[in-house]
Amino acid sequence: MRDKHLFTLPPGDVTHPKLAQLDELHIHLVMPKVVKESYDDLIQGETMTFSRFIEEVQGLQAGRPQSLTLL
Repeated sequence: MRDKHLFTLPPGDVTHPKLAQLDELHIHLVMPKVVKESYDDLIQGETMTFSRFIEEVQGLQAGRPQSLTLL
């Protein structure tokens, strides 16, 4: 699987260089909405909330082609 998902909880742990490294590795960062909203617009645009991740998983269960890997 090419794309993977990494869950994080602590606010302030994500930096632009770290996010760029994750992107190169095809790792999508998933976090609570309140944590995501604590970051600047660039990081918010490149990360996913838990609820969005759940929507994608539900899409998988409904038969829509998506590939998710949890780390």
